[in-house]
Amino acid sequence: MSVVPFGLGGATLAALAGDAWGRPFLFVARTAAALGLAIAERFRVLAPVWTTRAPDTLETVCLALGVGLVLAALGRGVARRRVKWIAGAALLALGFGSLAARELARRFDPDLIVTFLDVGQGDAAVVQAPGGRTLLIDGGGTYDGAFDTGARVVEPFLRARGITHLDAVLLSHPHPDHLNGCHRVLQRFDVAALWTSGDDGHNPEYRRLLEEARAHDVGLPVPANARFGALQVEPLGPFVIASGVERVGPPEGISVNDASLVVRLGFGPRSFLFAGDLEADGEGEVVGRTGAGQIVASDVLKVPHHGSRTSSSAEFLDAVGPRLAVMSLGWKNRFHFPNDEVVARYAARHVPLLRTDLAGAISVRVAPTGEMTTTCARECR
Repeated sequence: MSVVPFGLGGATLAALAGDAWGRPFLFVARTAAALGLAIAERFRVLAPVWTTRAPDTLETVCLALGVGLVLAALGRGVARRRVKWIAGAALLALGFGSLAARELARRFDPDLIVTFLDVGQGDAAVVQAPGGRTLLIDGGGTYDGAFDTGARVVEPFLRARGITHLDAVLLSHPHPDHLNGCHRVLQRFDVAALWTSGDDGHNPEYRRLLEEARAHDVGLPVPANARFGALQVEPLGPFVIASGVERVGPPEGISVNDASLVVRLGFGPRSFLFAGDLEADGEGEVVGRTGAGQIVASDVLKVPHHGSRTSSSAEFLDAVGPRLAVMSLGWKNRFHFPNDEVVARYAARHVPLLRTDLAGAISVRVAPTGEMTTTCARECR
């Protein structure tokens, strides 16, 4: 009861009179919300529930009314018991039938759908390929752990679409705003493989993630070219030479950001480039490999490092040549991303730039013919 009025009141006071006036009210709202979530989590631990696809409004109404009518028909001395049985069974059949139809539609959808989730200051994207093949690229996360993006954003999104199995989770690099949400995913979903660059970034959470992967029988292969049905996934770096063989791995002396696992997704005539938090040096390494035949050009670019001044170099943008760029970042984030110069570079190349802080979750659907359509949770601007 305290969250909404104190939250709205604090936000209003902060906007009208300054942060100092609104901060006490926002503290009460935050504390109440944290307490409510803690109580709910305790109930979940003590009384675990069966998790499945989240029903839509029609399915919820049908299932609730259907169960209610069936229970009413079981009562003693209830008039028109047969009518209640039939009506209840019909509503339950309609509800479960709708759930099944949506699941079949997902599995037989011929298109590729890439959704850049709105996880605040961080990265997370869900890749849905034909045949029900699904990848998660990063899981978002906060530096202080106060908000679990895995539990509050990624898992609800996956459940709502009936996704219970992930063919792979790809972690670009072990910074909290990319890694922390992955814990929940490995704990709650059937994950076939976890891809990383192998760089721990001196972050103990990375080692914990690997332990969770082993505990849940998640494979830990060295990333390499792979096919997931009609989807081609190609790592573009970083690379090291081990035993005379080139493979994905963090070279010595490279920063955590520049050691990001970079992958290019190919589907029909279209492609997506996920560049993690690459900075100029890492971008130069990726572009430099084009001379050895590595393809960098892509239709859609996940903007490196949330629009940081040190990324999206002119050389990199010219090599990629995107038709669309998507920037994942938090509204009024503490890093002051995106940098104005970076935004200007995309504008100078006439590349449409969509931002999760303004548009919310951004979905790009690609038909087998290559036709692309984009939708946003809020207005695509």
